[in-house]
Amino acid sequence: MTDGKFTPATVALILDRDEGRCWWCGIYVLNGTRGFDWSIHHRCPRGMGGTSEPFVGAASNGIVLCGNGTQGCHGEFEDDRDRALDLGILVHRIAAFRREENRPIHIPICDRDGRAWKLTDDGEKKPADTEQENTPCPSPISASWGVRST
Repeated sequence: MTDGKFTPATVALILDRDEGRCWWCGIYVLNGTRGFDWSIHHRCPRGMGGTSEPFVGAASNGIVLCGNGTQGCHGEFEDDRDRALDLGILVHRIAAFRREENRPIHIPICDRDGRAWKLTDDGEKKPADTEQENTPCPSPISASWGVRST
């Protein structure tokens, strides 16, 4: 994990946790091609040239999104980074590198049904205590994009 890429074992954990579906719209993606039809999105970006920080390649930092960064849900979140930050889909890179508590393992992520989750490095998701963490998710989320049939 020295460059922040996800290892094959970490990819398997993420795919299993997300049940082979896009985190946001729920479409099953494993019949498609990785890097085109779906991708593993880094919640805290690696940055150009990668990174030596192990948390960037951890399962808590990855989610399955349909598309490839320019299309699908991945593309939509890349185009609307403020919304992605609000939902925990994206985590502030500088803040995460400076302070442990700002890393993805500590930042709740919303799903499209308005539930908040904590993602773990061992490939699990656990309900987040939104009142304690002051991170309410809109419920239910009405998206003008990212709505697909499953």
